[in-house]
Amino acid sequence: MSLNSNKNPFELIFESRMGGIVINFVLIPLLILSAMLLPPISLADRVLSIGYESIDSDGGAIQDPDGAQVTFLPEGIERSFKAKLSTVPRSLFLEGAAGSELLAAAESIPPNLVMKSPLYSVQIKGTEPTKVVLKIPIPNESEPYNTLDLYAWSGESWEWIPNQIIEAEDAIEANLDFVPGSVAAMQTHPVNPQISADYDANAFVPDIAGNTLLEVNPTGLFLDSDGNLVGEPAPLPANLQTADVTVIPTIRNWFSDGSIRSDLVDNMLIDPDTRDRHAQLVAQTIEQYGYAGVDIDYRGISPELKPMFTNFVEKLREYLGPDKQLSVRVELPAPVSADTWETGAYDWRAIGRIANVVKIPTSPDPRAYVPDGQMEAMLNWGVGEINRYKIQLLLSTRSTEQANGITQNIGYQEALSPLGAVSIVGNENIVAPGQTIDFTLNGLQASTGVQFDENSGTYWFAYLDANNAQHTIYLENAASIARKLQYIPEYNLRGVAIQNLLNENNDSQIWQVVEKFNELIIPPVENKFSIVWQVQNQDGGVIAEEKSDLSNPNYRWTAPEAGGSYQVVAAISSDQQAGTVDRGAVALLV
Repeated sequence: MSLNSNKNPFELIFESRMGGIVINFVLIPLLILSAMLLPPISLADRVLSIGYESIDSDGGAIQDPDGAQVTFLPEGIERSFKAKLSTVPRSLFLEGAAGSELLAAAESIPPNLVMKSPLYSVQIKGTEPTKVVLKIPIPNESEPYNTLDLYAWSGESWEWIPNQIIEAEDAIEANLDFVPGSVAAMQTHPVNPQISADYDANAFVPDIAGNTLLEVNPTGLFLDSDGNLVGEPAPLPANLQTADVTVIPTIRNWFSDGSIRSDLVDNMLIDPDTRDRHAQLVAQTIEQYGYAGVDIDYRGISPELKPMFTNFVEKLREYLGPDKQLSVRVELPAPVSADTWETGAYDWRAIGRIANVVKIPTSPDPRAYVPDGQMEAMLNWGVGEINRYKIQLLLSTRSTEQANGITQNIGYQEALSPLGAVSIVGNENIVAPGQTIDFTLNGLQASTGVQFDENSGTYWFAYLDANNAQHTIYLENAASIARKLQYIPEYNLRGVAIQNLLNENNDSQIWQVVEKFNELIIPPVENKFSIVWQVQNQDGGVIAEEKSDLSNPNYRWTAPEAGGSYQVVAAISSDQQAGTVDRGAVALLV
């Protein structure tokens, strides 16, 4: 018996020439390769991680040679990961030469956006962090900065991301709760403005409204106790029913007398079940009436209920479904510092992410409208918290009165009433033929006369009341509305929502300004306030007419030789071709 007969088959194979070949050229290389691929060497991972930097629980940052930087904050890191920042030159990207995977991104840039920076791509290996600060240099030739934005490519579309322009550092900064995949700075372009107005029951609706307004917000629905709703939306008049306007009712917790039921909204928000039930009820009501959406206008909410209000907006968005518009009105924020604002119960960033439209009120203080004033500062910050194409500025046609440290809104005709009524100097109502009689407005003697502030575009006057207290009136008219409308194209905002527009007591030129604004045209308005004096005979015929400047509110008339009964009428006019505000009349017997 041979020695080989005692060996098993595996020994025979390994000791054969073929076995040596298998061991030397197959098994040993496989073992070496396995050792290289498996930890602790992990060659494949090392090769694929070239260019990545390790970030541990202490946080860290990755940078690009052009100055772009992504910082990962420790509080957003669950476990260590690897990160990489790379750039694609703008020209290569737009030409479609950056690779097939980015071709769709280049072809999908919306027409209202113009790419200004390289494409910055952030790649993560491991668990993604949730606290990220992205800072990129402001691109060359990207002015004006107040219309510059950051957009991220989601793989399907370009999505706006919150950001702030830091001019002192020549940078755009985004504080995010996610890692954006690919990001670029985009210059925005204006879009056709959306113009909406509130409609109260039986409000004055001129025919021009149907061709000017794109959205009407009927009032009449109110928040009630236990999250219920009370009232009905005001039915529209015939000339709005036949117009091509979108009808979206407003739900309020406040009333026309100025009273605010903050207790109702606070109680609704505090209880999760009531909050959810109210959101469902609003959605059901909108569906029942067949409206295109809903406009939420809840005021006076306790600031500590901010998370609850955001949750309510989220619930309402869910129950309305994707086909209904959700707009939310926020309150005017308070400045904390040059680049920080306190928004109370309204989380602008969260609401802007959820809602289709966010209506932001303008300041009642005319001093806010000076160049580089508070309105510009608020909008510079606001367009970094909310996508500018969702923002509608909320204006009001009501004027402002300041007295004893209190500011209140008043109507246009009420604002002009302190200028007084027509009176006869000397109080003689019976005069002789050929006698000269002087007339004036009795309120202007103790006033400044109507003044125009060039910086804010506001007309104003001050007067002393019977108690010697000073009142300052800021007139909301066509000139001031035109000034505020300039912010929409200046910041490329969605449009404007105008409260009290449907009111026959407004300055009649306002409608002309709003109609032109449909085409993003803001006509110059140079109101020249004057007093129109008329003398009427006993049959109502006008036998004399004269105009005087409002700063010189006097009129002199000589009685005719023919006796009879006459009436002197005065009215304030802001333009020769516009309507007048009646200031009364006095009767004379010659």
